[in-house]
Amino acid sequence: MKEKIMTIMQEHGYSSQRAIARALHEKVEYYKDGKSSPRTTAVFLNQILLGRRPMPSNLAEGLVELCEGDERLTSLLEHTEASKTKGNVTYHLTEVLGQYYNQLKSHYVSIGDSEKLKLLTDFQSFVRSHTGLEAKVNEGAEQES
Repeated sequence: MKEKIMTIMQEHGYSSQRAIARALHEKVEYYKDGKSSPRTTAVFLNQILLGRRPMPSNLAEGLVELCEGDERLTSLLEHTEASKTKGNVTYHLTEVLGQYYNQLKSHYVSIGDSEKLKLLTDFQSFVRSHTGLEAKVNEGAEQES
């Protein structure tokens, strides 16, 4: 996905993720308010393009706006979002990990060790159940071929 998006962005004159981030902050209304810096946006964009985070709609809309509504980019982003919502285990685990991390970060000082252990245990159980499900799905696909 990263290569396809970057190829389209380069065709529109954005040679790097930093250039894209700068352009977002200069041209897209959502980013003009200064809640984040272009550097922060570039790091966030990199994580998204590597598949470590889901792409928020405001970023997808900003990229499309920068590319003047390029149909290839719109189609690619819509396809990516659709694949993430149709049972993609990796996407859902990433979402849960993000939620877990935010919860732990916000309560880290105020919660005790037993509560930290419970959060870790709950998350570990969730991961095991979903990775087991992923293995079963993959196993079923191999048998069908």
